[in-house]
Amino acid sequence: MAVPSEDAGLAALGRPSWVHVHAMTTPVMEAARRLSEALGCPLGITLHDVCFAEPGPDADTRADLVLRARWVLAPSDYLAGVARDWIARVCSGQDAPMVQVLPNGWRPWPETPAVPATGQGEFAIGMVGALGLHKGLAFAREMAACLPPRMRVVLIGYADGQLTPGWLIPDRLWVHGAFETGALPSLLRAYGVQVVWFAPGQPESFCYALSDVWQAGWPAVVPDAGALGERMQRVGFGCVYDPYLSPQRVAALLQDWLLHPRCLPHAEQPVEREVTVAEMVRQLEMVYGSDSVNESFPPDDAALQHLAQTHLDSRFFRHELLRLQGELEAAQAQTARLRVELDDVARAYEARGRWIEKLQSDIDALNVSIAVLQERNGSGRWWGAIRRWVDQMFGR
Repeated sequence: MAVPSEDAGLAALGRPSWVHVHAMTTPVMEAARRLSEALGCPLGITLHDVCFAEPGPDADTRADLVLRARWVLAPSDYLAGVARDWIARVCSGQDAPMVQVLPNGWRPWPETPAVPATGQGEFAIGMVGALGLHKGLAFAREMAACLPPRMRVVLIGYADGQLTPGWLIPDRLWVHGAFETGALPSLLRAYGVQVVWFAPGQPESFCYALSDVWQAGWPAVVPDAGALGERMQRVGFGCVYDPYLSPQRVAALLQDWLLHPRCLPHAEQPVEREVTVAEMVRQLEMVYGSDSVNESFPPDDAALQHLAQTHLDSRFFRHELLRLQGELEAAQAQTARLRVELDDVARAYEARGRWIEKLQSDIDALNVSIAVLQERNGSGRWWGAIRRWVDQMFGR
């Protein structure tokens, strides 16, 4: 939704105490800058991945936004360190805000029953979440291929190129598909998972999936990089490994864990030693109240709803409908092609059946003729040879 430029549109937004920036992407940064200027309120930034520190065409915009911010928050010491180094580099000694650490909180969820998406036996090693290329998908494929034949991996989640249940690597790496968070404990039990493994990929800024695994009560084996290594070193329910190990070495490490586990599922719920959502909110409220702000007043709900509805009707829903319509048309076209192909196959099988029936009829007629000749001339060697030749020719 574009930032309103007219007075009526801005008035609908009221005056917030802060503009809270939660993504360092160009559209978000531009909207935050315009809102902060138009409404006369300061802005703060929370970081949740390492992309802000990468070079790009919007690098100057990112640096400018940081200089405008009153505070910058990171969910882990690792990401805070990345942010401090980046700010020192791009702001060149200018008066930039300090980076504070505010860990993402975990919220208890009720356990719900669930069943595996396969009847293929147990999977001693589990993975949890979305497995993309930046999350170590290629490494996971190589590692799974290095395991012994009866030691297999289940991904409770989905992978890039494999959204639905099925084998990503036949009889090695099974993809369960999307799941409700509360179903994780029962799925880990049902699949027979003994340890959850995280592949080495782009360093994590926090990793909600590790919180879910720990809340379910399962130990984890994580790369000693980013927030994953940081959190494991602090909590200790599992172990870390060198992220530069080869897939063969990691496969051997996991085999050793299964033979000599450092900790067992359900031994404890270590996530309880970490910050909860309620604690995170309290800390965030302290940040919000840490600096003087202009007098704020709430938005005009009716006017704001009208702005949002106009945006949803004219842009989001229309684009979504067009996308769904395109997917439906493509699916219908594919169905029509498959129907033609199936009709061709059915006709081919029907013709083949008629040909087989004709051959069978010919064979039966020949057998009758041979039997008549045998009776007329005796069952000598010549007629036996002819019978064998006929059987051989017709595949009997």
